[in-house]
Amino acid sequence: MDYTTAKAVFDKMTFNYDDGSTILDGLVFKKVALALVFYFYEDEALRSRTAIVKIVKEYMDILGPKLRWAINQNSGEWKAFENGYPTDSALDEWLMKAGHGAWQFTCHGGQDYREASDIEIGGMGNGSGRLKKRLSWLYCYFPFKGYFDQEQEMADLAHKWAEMLKPFHGYGGVTLVDSHDKGAANQVPSVMLDSYYTCAYPGVNINRVSIDADVLTEEIKSADWLTFLSDHFLEKLGGSDEMQLQLIANSDGERLIGQFYPGGIMIMAGPKPSVGAGTGWDDRGVKHVRHVARILEPIRKKDHPGYFPHRDDIILEDGCKYLNPDQFRAWLARFSPEYMTIKPVPEVLPGKRPRIKR
Repeated sequence: MDYTTAKAVFDKMTFNYDDGSTILDGLVFKKVALALVFYFYEDEALRSRTAIVKIVKEYMDILGPKLRWAINQNSGEWKAFENGYPTDSALDEWLMKAGHGAWQFTCHGGQDYREASDIEIGGMGNGSGRLKKRLSWLYCYFPFKGYFDQEQEMADLAHKWAEMLKPFHGYGGVTLVDSHDKGAANQVPSVMLDSYYTCAYPGVNINRVSIDADVLTEEIKSADWLTFLSDHFLEKLGGSDEMQLQLIANSDGERLIGQFYPGGIMIMAGPKPSVGAGTGWDDRGVKHVRHVARILEPIRKKDHPGYFPHRDDIILEDGCKYLNPDQFRAWLARFSPEYMTIKPVPEVLPGKRPRIKR
């Protein structure tokens, strides 16, 4: 897609700054949301599947009535919920039938099945076990604004769920939700929006769970507002006592919170998630995450291949290209003590400047 074609697509986009939506052709194309993402092994274990059912049920108790669509696992097509959302009996039946083998589910609350939604829960178990070196995952989204009265509510919920599931690693904070319309015509505009937000807002985390499940089998992605580490990583960092000392030493006068649970720890970088200043990779609004990143640098993945295929035809304003693999790795290192500099993107295209309004 050349610049002229891309500009024609962007000219049709509108941005709702109040709810973080990007609208294209009458549908929600991107959505800013709060996210929890857990990566774990032993997806075929009864303990893991029991934890997943409990987490899904609790999410359904919170936001279930707002869910509208689910993937039919037999046909791979979206279907509308007949009763609003999955029932407890349906989840229990899924648990009882679970044996060895892969599983996957996705449910979301968009008005149209193709839309991006900030009400969504999904997961995948690859059924392979740890020996084949691929992680399983569970994720859920919450509205970015107006849902939690206090961000501590989300942190408490995340800590409770992590104690149930015991993830290998995980993350919580602000993310961009993609449209479920996977048409080729949408791929380049989607990549360009991701590139803009990641350059302008360091606190926004882009997730591609299917890629990270293959790549992050021994290291973590990066620090986030909430970062979950299993004992495997705690041992690499010197143990729980050393972690406590590091959280104090790197707090810069403001306490970094480490909440342990059997099997791991949840690190909370500041009292609430922040997207940053919207002016590039400076410290404004994200200094707490930078302090956590300093501690976690030894276990961070340094050679991540990136999310986006190499495309020389994806050009942003002033010739600035999208995040190629080297730039993507620099983005992952944006909180690290030393990182490469990527030119912040002032605008996606002339006259278009998406922004995140808190």
